[in-house]
Amino acid sequence: MISLMLAAAAAILAACYYWGIQRIPLMGIGDPIGPRFFPGLLCIAMLFCALLLLLEGLKNPAPRHKAGGSLKPVLAAVAVIALYFMAFERLGYLLDTLLFLVITMGWCHPKRGHAVLVAVIFSLASWYLFKYALDVQLPAGRLFS
Repeated sequence: MISLMLAAAAAILAACYYWGIQRIPLMGIGDPIGPRFFPGLLCIAMLFCALLLLLEGLKNPAPRHKAGGSLKPVLAAVAVIALYFMAFERLGYLLDTLLFLVITMGWCHPKRGHAVLVAVIFSLASWYLFKYALDVQLPAGRLFS
């Protein structure tokens, strides 16, 4: 049931995001791909995630559990996300993303070694993609500037 609700929420979020993308003005000259291309890819990825959640919910309907768990994991996740955003410019994209992913994936994944490896690979690959392939200016942080 929770997967179905998450799928519906992801689909609604993707629809709102698509509506926002359509409001991006197109320029007559300049970028041959246009400013809507990358956000459009993100919208497709969100719809794909919604589809996967829908299929998971239809395949394995989870039994209902009683509510009443602790709020500590939720508050810890909010704190880590807040720290990520607050330290973004100071630490830079690469180091801040690496630390964020190592903490969150190491916390959630049972195989900590795999989680750290994936965090390192994703951080480096996304940094390279943004910096060199897409030519996006990312904060370098005080350590690397």
